[in-house]
Amino acid sequence: MGAAIVGVDFEKAYDLVNREVLWRILDVMGYPVTFARWLQTIAFVDDVTIFVSCDEDFTRAGQVLDLFCQWTKARMNKEKTKALGLGTWSSRLIWPLEWLVSASTLSLLGIKFSHSIVETAGRVWNDAFGSLNVERPKKIVIYRTVKQGGLGMVNTHLFYRSLFLCPVYKVLTGPSSPESSLLRYWMSFPLRTLLPLYKDNTTPVAVMKRPYYLQEPLHQIKQLFASSILVQGNPMVHGKTYNHWILEVITVGKLEILRPNLDWPRIWKETAALPSNICTHLKEKCNKLPRSVE
Repeated sequence: MGAAIVGVDFEKAYDLVNREVLWRILDVMGYPVTFARWLQTIAFVDDVTIFVSCDEDFTRAGQVLDLFCQWTKARMNKEKTKALGLGTWSSRLIWPLEWLVSASTLSLLGIKFSHSIVETAGRVWNDAFGSLNVERPKKIVIYRTVKQGGLGMVNTHLFYRSLFLCPVYKVLTGPSSPESSLLRYWMSFPLRTLLPLYKDNTTPVAVMKRPYYLQEPLHQIKQLFASSILVQGNPMVHGKTYNHWILEVITVGKLEILRPNLDWPRIWKETAALPSNICTHLKEKCNKLPRSVE
């Protein structure tokens, strides 16, 4: 799939708005002072970012930009307006807008993006911590709980996948409704050995291939039954589902592999119990120690 990020730059954008009048209007209309101050901090942004996924998007964006420039008397700086291709468009050089040129990187909200998300993430980490020689943590480490030696961060992909699947399962196994009838039409036959939907169903069901947006939830439900996370007659619990999936992506850390003889569960548990201000804590302990007499 091809897509692109287009960074549009405007010439002398700061001069197009009478900011004092704008702040006065906000005050008269009763906007909170905090909101006005926040708006003042971003009022000096002079570029626009457009995300496109087809050639028609370029055409529509060009038309909108032309109208905007006519109405506001703004001028687009075409020399500084660049396109960053993504996916199958990573090496694309020719765009529907003839004056648009490709760029290897594009800055968005202070982050310099490139064709590869891996390269972008590596650059962001190096810019932030490169001078400190801090090793970039592996994904499996950050998702582990603190008591397991991780950072306890949430895997957003698995989190929202579970959050989406739970109501789907609830409607599928719940009282009759237009929504449940639609799900049972597509899903009751492949789940006939796990749920009593097909046997007790009195409406037509599909035995053909299901739509792609139901194929993945169907596969996930089957896996949860196979793992005994789902049991017939019990509801699907979001937290339990997420915890099961996160365990599947967590593996043993490098340090644990190198020193398998150590009691790592106890080590991580005791480490998690240490105070967050451990440096200050140790310094206070040291100060309380008796000083040697010279």
